[in-house]
Formats: sequence, structure tokens, C-alpha cells
Amino acid sequence: MKVTLEAVARAIDGTVVGDGSVEITGVAGIREAREGELTFLANPRYEPYLELTQASAVIVSENHRNTTIRTWPISRRSDSSPASGSGRAPASIPAR
Repeated sequence: MKVTLEAVARAIDGTVVGDGSVEITGVAGIREAREGELTFLANPRYEPYLELTQASAVIVSENHRNTTIRTWPISRRSDSSPASGSGRAPASIPAR
């Protein structure tokens, strides 16, 4: 089942920075994610993978300012971890 990026953002109390109509079909790690999948950046040591990930969107913290993100980021409130939001993604999104 597909869900829009905007629907994911609402479910995790996030904000889409970009095209909210992008369809998400799954969730995967930043290194494994493919087009159509959502991933997150919770640990700064994985930041170099932002330039390499094939994910269609990345959940990042609200204060993340990396301008090299090629995908559509979803910003999370600064008082919560990007990883905590991925656990509340709509149940219709399969994890890999």
C-alpha cells in the first residue's frame, strides 16, 4: 500500500520540506533504502549517507540544516528524535 509523504508527516507530527505528494511504499535503513522508501537520520555519523541514499524521503530533526539532501526531508520537532517518529509511521508502510 502506498501513502503520501504528507500523510506520514502528519502521523509523526512532522513537516514536509518539499513535495508532500511523494508516494512512500516502505521504510528502510539509510544505506538500504530505495526509491519510494522512507528512512531517517538519527545519528550524525550516518550523515554522509544522505548524499548516497536512494530513499524518496528522510526524516531529520527540525534543526538539521544539511543542504545536500537530494530527497524530501520531513522535519521533526527539536525535542524529539527522528528515529522516534519512524516508529509512529502509518501501519500501512511496510518496513524492510
